[in-house]
Amino acid sequence: ARQCAAWRSIAAMGAQAAGSLHSLAICTGSIYLAYFLYGILQERLVKQEHGPNRERFTFTAFMLVVQCAVNAVVAFLVRLITQRAKTAPQSLLEHSKCAASYVTAMYMSNRSLNYIPYPLAVLAKSCKMIPVMLMGVLIRKQRYSTVEYLCVGAMSLGTAAFALRKIPSFSADAFSGVDTAVLIGILLNITSLVFDGTTGALQGRLSEVYPGATSLDYMMFQNAFAFLFVSVVAFFSTGFLEPLSFLAAYPQASLDLLLFSLCSAMGQIAIFYVVRHHSALACSTITTTRKFFTILFSILWFGHDLLPLQYVGIVLVFAGLGTNIYVKYARSRNTASGKKTL
Repeated sequence: ARQCAAWRSIAAMGAQAAGSLHSLAICTGSIYLAYFLYGILQERLVKQEHGPNRERFTFTAFMLVVQCAVNAVVAFLVRLITQRAKTAPQSLLEHSKCAASYVTAMYMSNRSLNYIPYPLAVLAKSCKMIPVMLMGVLIRKQRYSTVEYLCVGAMSLGTAAFALRKIPSFSADAFSGVDTAVLIGILLNITSLVFDGTTGALQGRLSEVYPGATSLDYMMFQNAFAFLFVSVVAFFSTGFLEPLSFLAAYPQASLDLLLFSLCSAMGQIAIFYVVRHHSALACSTITTTRKFFTILFSILWFGHDLLPLQYVGIVLVFAGLGTNIYVKYARSRNTASGKKTL
């Protein structure tokens, strides 16, 4: 009887692991879809010309203000509908730290493009999983296996190699005479990556200290603080009157901004769920490989030829992803049966 109970417990753990992977797959699909539409709407918002003077929406700080506001409001409404229990104890100070780190990473990343060639920025973004992992080790004292380090390295290198098709090649002219500017851009990008990793580690620590906090709590409070921080930046850069006047004059831009922000909110619901119920590293893996799958879909759909380096990138990404999924599933099952994990 005890053996039967043990096997039932193992089966339950296996089902739980399968359910966890199922929810992760749903979140992954949701993030890919939401941010695919997000990218289309963002490009249309900033590139579409309006009126006889061919004006464009150039108010980036204000766009982030609206985006953070919509994210916070959507999280509040979904939370109000789905969470009937009283809000669990949590620290607004910790949420504000996450928001400050998130906003700093976003600002530094955008600023770096003023100083460095686009190829460097893309390569840096491909390596986002590495600082997330390292900051988890430093801040949360998290431990990863050798296989996990290898998987992250493979996926980062594979995504970088695959993305190189879509960006211009390096040239000597891109770096000549701008040593100081390039150095500033590299430092800004490194700072952005460090804060990306810090955000993930702080969110992970928040889930340990306040286990009752939900993913919607994360999304609502952190976007509310981000809204306050970005509003200050917007006030001292362009103010609010000019972008509001532009949106009032061109209703299509207002609609695009609203849809863009709603796509962001839908994507963030899935992102914060992954951070809360899986890990910041899992979330970073999804957002990093999203670029890879978007480019791969474009190549397959339009019949473009693959370069030899891109075949290497495909192998690395799928090998890293497949091994990572297998390790996580095996760990869940082995934990239930008391065996050692990889």
